[in-house]
Amino acid sequence: MLRQAQRIEYVQTAGEIGALLLESRLIKELQPLKNKRLRKQRRLCSIRISNGTVEIIDTTDLSGASQLYGLFRNKRMATEALTLIADEHRLCLHLLGIEKSLGRSCFRAQIGKCAGACRGDESHEAHSERLLSALKGWAVHRWPYPCAIALHERHAEREEYHVVDNWHYIGTYATQAQARQASKSTGQAFDADCYKILVRPVLLESTALILLD
Repeated sequence: MLRQAQRIEYVQTAGEIGALLLESRLIKELQPLKNKRLRKQRRLCSIRISNGTVEIIDTTDLSGASQLYGLFRNKRMATEALTLIADEHRLCLHLLGIEKSLGRSCFRAQIGKCAGACRGDESHEAHSERLLSALKGWAVHRWPYPCAIALHERHAEREEYHVVDNWHYIGTYATQAQARQASKSTGQAFDADCYKILVRPVLLESTALILLD
């Protein structure tokens, strides 16, 4: 790469958040050969528990209406992750919806890899509690504000306002007035990379935060 380089360009930002958001956007726009991990994901899946039933749903347009666990590129990866959790915590693949139940205990219960919720050794409620405990570290945080916000960064004379609404990154603006105007737009589709960049400063309020109601 060094031998092929003819020039180096850079864009100065007001802080680390702006730099990370800009990097993520440029990689998706320019599709550089060596940066595959941050390329745009057209579809995302998450795990949802609804009335005791485990579902793997499309969360490309994250609404925040229900608690979700994990962000996966496709249903297969979500299923594989759920299977690994089942192995680690002796959960039942029948109750997780990964294997079809034929009205009898699963094979894993017979060899001790399932705690036996499928045959009454533990209640379904206890099984659900253990599942939620296992998924706790994968929780996708719900949006904590009633409106869009701007994360304000400043370095010397440069100021930037990063506008976010329900984890949807709308854009970065030079003034608070521009940020307020932009907050009225719908913004981009939910992006897992932007979520990972924004979740810490938004929840910990480690950066100056302005409500754009």
